[in-house]
Amino acid sequence: MKKKIITVLATAGLTAGLVLASGGPAAASPACTTNGYGVTRSGSILSVPATSGGSLHCHLQEGYSNRAVWQLQYSITWCYRGYGESVLNIGVDGNFGPKTKAALRRVQQIERINVDGVYGPQTRDAMMHRQDSWEGDQDPNVCRKLSW
Repeated sequence: MKKKIITVLATAGLTAGLVLASGGPAAASPACTTNGYGVTRSGSILSVPATSGGSLHCHLQEGYSNRAVWQLQYSITWCYRGYGESVLNIGVDGNFGPKTKAALRRVQQIERINVDGVYGPQTRDAMMHRQDSWEGDQDPNVCRKLSW
């Protein structure tokens, strides 16, 4: 009987630990896995990180490696190049490592939002993204913010 109680308590403790460990941005939204498209009020089409289902309500954090990270890195290096800071000169390799986190933290500082080094809905809306060339009718060398 004592073993069963210990097993139940241990299982409950592990479950509670997993629930507590899963809080924060990861619990608030699914992971971004690819690039998607957002449209501004003026009709500009922006390339932004998204889920495989096309949702822009997703997050990225250190340790991720995929097309969405590549898109984030591309927007940071292109849209924030005018700031001339070495922290923003990151490689575009699709791996969210310490340099990408530091660059994202700097973008969050520039945009005056919560600085946590995690890309989520607040960062998505505040930062500039590279405009996509859609059927050749837009200039891909322009950066804009999403407007909902």
